[in-house]
Amino acid sequence: WPYSEFISIVPNVKAPSNTEFLITMKKGQRKTDMMKFSTDHRADLLTAALKFRDQFAEQNNTTRRFNAYKYHWSESRVPVVLEVGQGSVNQREPATNKLLTSYDYNNIEGLTQISDYPGSVAVIYGGFSRLHLFALEQRDEFIKCVMEAGAAYVGVAIKQRKEPITFDQYQLNRLGKY
Repeated sequence: WPYSEFISIVPNVKAPSNTEFLITMKKGQRKTDMMKFSTDHRADLLTAALKFRDQFAEQNNTTRRFNAYKYHWSESRVPVVLEVGQGSVNQREPATNKLLTSYDYNNIEGLTQISDYPGSVAVIYGGFSRLHLFALEQRDEFIKCVMEAGAAYVGVAIKQRKEPITFDQYQLNRLGKY
């Protein structure tokens, strides 16, 4: 089916297993049709489909934007905009809105705060626990939005570590398990 016929694709949260998802599609001018599917790779499939969200028939924009600073590998603070979308957190360049990178929910291992870095949150990402550090004024709201979007749109539980880490721990572990 072309994505232009999709209205939504979401995990079936009422299903006893975490394999079901629902596709709602246009059927004529005013009618819709909902279909139920199941796969062991639900999070991957939903993530891949949501990359084409801009082509769906209905554009219900649920994206939240947060102004932030990324702690760059050059040890400088770079201004960015973080978008909490349906399939990922997108990092954009503030002046041009150019997409710099995406952090897919199904690859986010968790979130952690840095105790001695104000307004900070680190995204633990990619299977190797690489840390991507951001600082923003609305940190708690950002964390809440990421956790809710991951569960609602991809069906993954993104956890926040109970104990924050120090900036020194971040520096030691920022490249993950490499």
